[in-house]
Amino acid sequence: MSDVDIDTSYLSGGDIQNKKHKKEKDEVRLNLSAISKWVKQNKKTILYVLLILLLFFSAWIRFIPEKKFTGDLSDGFAAMDPYWHYRHAKNVYEHGYIGDEIRIVDGEEVYWDTMHDAPEGSRAYQEFYPYFSAYSYKYFGSFFAPNLLTWHRWTPVFFALFAVLGMFLLVKHLFGSSAGIFAALLYSISPIFLTRSVSGFADTDALVAFFTIFTFYLFIKAWDKSSYVYGVLGGLCLGLFGITWTAYSFVPVLMFGFAGFYFLYQIARKFRKKSKNIFQLIKDHLETNWKKYVIFAIVIVLGLSIVGFVKGIGHANILSSITASTKLKNVELSEASLEGESVRNVHKTIIELQSLSLRQVIQRIHLAPFLLAAAFFALLPVGLWKKVKKYIPHLVLFSVWLLASIYMSLKATRFVGMLSLPICIFAGTSVAFAVSKIKFKKPVVSVLTIIVLFLLLFALPNLSMSPTSSAGISYYKTGKLIATQANSILGPNWFDFLHWARDSTPKDAIFASWWDPGHAMTAVGERPSVADGSQNDYHVHDLGVALTTTDESLAFERLKKYNTSYFYTSSDLLLKYEAISFLVTGQKVSYPIAALSEIKETASGSLFIYYLSPSSKIILNIDGDHVSAILKEAGRNYELNKILYYIDDQQYLLESSNINSTSNLLYVTPEFDSVLFFPEHLENNMLTQLHFFNGQNLDHFQLVGNFNEEIKVFKFLG
Repeated sequence: MSDVDIDTSYLSGGDIQNKKHKKEKDEVRLNLSAISKWVKQNKKTILYVLLILLLFFSAWIRFIPEKKFTGDLSDGFAAMDPYWHYRHAKNVYEHGYIGDEIRIVDGEEVYWDTMHDAPEGSRAYQEFYPYFSAYSYKYFGSFFAPNLLTWHRWTPVFFALFAVLGMFLLVKHLFGSSAGIFAALLYSISPIFLTRSVSGFADTDALVAFFTIFTFYLFIKAWDKSSYVYGVLGGLCLGLFGITWTAYSFVPVLMFGFAGFYFLYQIARKFRKKSKNIFQLIKDHLETNWKKYVIFAIVIVLGLSIVGFVKGIGHANILSSITASTKLKNVELSEASLEGESVRNVHKTIIELQSLSLRQVIQRIHLAPFLLAAAFFALLPVGLWKKVKKYIPHLVLFSVWLLASIYMSLKATRFVGMLSLPICIFAGTSVAFAVSKIKFKKPVVSVLTIIVLFLLLFALPNLSMSPTSSAGISYYKTGKLIATQANSILGPNWFDFLHWARDSTPKDAIFASWWDPGHAMTAVGERPSVADGSQNDYHVHDLGVALTTTDESLAFERLKKYNTSYFYTSSDLLLKYEAISFLVTGQKVSYPIAALSEIKETASGSLFIYYLSPSSKIILNIDGDHVSAILKEAGRNYELNKILYYIDDQQYLLESSNINSTSNLLYVTPEFDSVLFFPEHLENNMLTQLHFFNGQNLDHFQLVGNFNEEIKVFKFLG
């Protein structure tokens, strides 16, 4: 019994229950209030914990492919260009400069690349990436990575982490910490960025993202704070960017646009509100803001001076980005002439320089961030404008950046990665604004906001590649899938071949094939290549002639020009033949390839069915040792009188002559999983004669290596 007795007899059961519910609700409110108060008090700590977790997540998802680069694939990269950067990094690591040797050219000492564009080689220009990779491994990475190649394979992950951090810092500076976290999160799992920043994709893409973000961040920070320190750092960053990527110049151009708009915007504001004396307004503005323009000049002059000193004055021409779209258009038109033959620009066949539709651009970045970026502009009239209106010049800068990136992405696929940067800036800011509206006092609105954001990131399917194809998967799942599917661009057969070239051929032996595997040949095979990914149109043209011609003497003539020692073919050239033939003749010719559709067991043997088209199919009949085939087309049957096939790794050529037959060669792959149907001009060209018939009827090509039928190597008897 308490000291004071309280009479509760007048209370009904319902009143007691209501009081109990009220007390519980008050306790919930008190707990929620305490949580809210704790969050506010520890907001900064929570923010940096989230940032650290985000960086760890970004590293984890990018290192997923690394487990695949073991055993036979330990020398692997996820693309061919990384081999170019690795080879130059190896040169820097071994003798301190990017080339293979130093030569005197026109009275000037230059670094010379003896592996590229054999037999002449070419000048090796200074680049930031190889030096970073070599020296970071020498003084730091050697404690963690077993060799330079492995360390170089990891470098895109490091730059990706700094790019994510830079995204956070840039957006935080302008629109707050929450916006910075969400923009960094969206960018960290951006599919187009993940594709080119996972372990193994050691090209310059991750560096370009890093330098783009940090150059803008340091410039804007310097401008807003009138800080000389940030200005110098911004100039250094711009300079390093310029010696990393030739298309860097769009950044200083946008800086000029920003400074020009800021000047006009401030003058216009004062003109509208105060004096109409334009000259006095300009004078007052410059007296107040002179330091900003001095800092702007420091960034530009310092950055371009570094570029001009290292790469040459021509590379410091920032107007080049304005004419970039014109240059891309000229790629489609430019042709040269070699002994009366048209030499087409190799860029015509490079996927990265192909134009895209708006649908394809959105699909590559993903629909979710596009919608969130659009939401930024939709939310301006409903409260967001109050939060961002003091940064109008900055918003104009990002908006111009966004529109210019969209335009360039429509021109060439390679610029889509750049578009993801302003998209994530706007998208992250709109997400932060939406999250700021989540209140305990507004449960319905808060729950709906959380559900919508969750669905956008984890459930909303991507646009399909075309209106008739199926939709893609969510934003997060797309990024995760990209990381898990990344793999070595070369398989075990390729490394067997490249190691054979390194260990079993003379060091001065020159290898020739189509240009695609050239970087791997020079980096892993350690032998000069007639052509590689840094394309030489004339070399590529001659190699294309050697592959497509039916005249061995012509192929001999073209390969002898380059002191070719070995010529090799590979199965992937069949799929690339359309591009090869186009560059040589202007006509796209492809190998008719049909995959196995079904197998039927009959009394007369096993029927293997391959569809060339919906109305055309090949039926291969195997009955013991007897093999025959027919082509069913337009309701008629044609017996095939020339069939090349394999049984127990033994090659057989069946030839017969029937009136109701076609002379086209049917080539059956060793596993019977596909067939190739050669018309005469394809059957007799050099690629077919070498890759399918092992050069047995040729005088100048001697088969010296066969790597599981995927790569075949011929000694060039010149």
